Amino acid sequence: MVSNTHTPPLFYSAEFIFLKDNAIQGPLPTELGLLSKLERLDLTRNQITGSLPTELGNLGELVFLGLGVNDMSGSLPSEMGNLDVLRTIGMERNQFTSTIPTEWGKMVEARLLNLDRNQLSGTVPPNLWRMSLLRGLNLSFNSNLSGAIPIPFCEQRLAYLQADCDSVDCPCCTTCNYL
Repeated sequence: MVSNTHTPPLFYSAEFIFLKDNAIQGPLPTELGLLSKLERLDLTRNQITGSLPTELGNLGELVFLGLGVNDMSGSLPSEMGNLDVLRTIGMERNQFTSTIPTEWGKMVEARLLNLDRNQLSGTVPPNLWRMSLLRGLNLSFNSNLSGAIPIPFCEQRLAYLQADCDSVDCPCCTTCNYL
């Protein structure tokens, strides 16, 4: 008897990928977006290059994303706003050059957002205050970022809020960096 069902490879059911502190080089494959059960992806401190695949926005179960301390560049995909259960976003110390997408305000479960030491530009999107569970936000050392931190952030009792206060108006920052 021939079965018409197709069993996906075991890798497609992966829930955790922890490969931090390795010498992984090259861009992230777009196929990461096929890992629909993926909850934690930690590729911190590698040598990953290229841009973030928009397909990461398909990872509806993702709660932890660690891509900090790599050589990634390009835009922050607006599709990541679809990740409404994502709690930890570590993308610090890369070379991202875009604005912060307004769609990221839909990540309502976010607790930590680290975007420091990139080359982000534009203003801080006002709707990021929708991240009402956020406890830490680091936007420092992004010399092209400007505007004001939305006042509702000041009412959220963040454990820390860091920005470059010479270019970003931040009345409630816990740490101000001056470039």
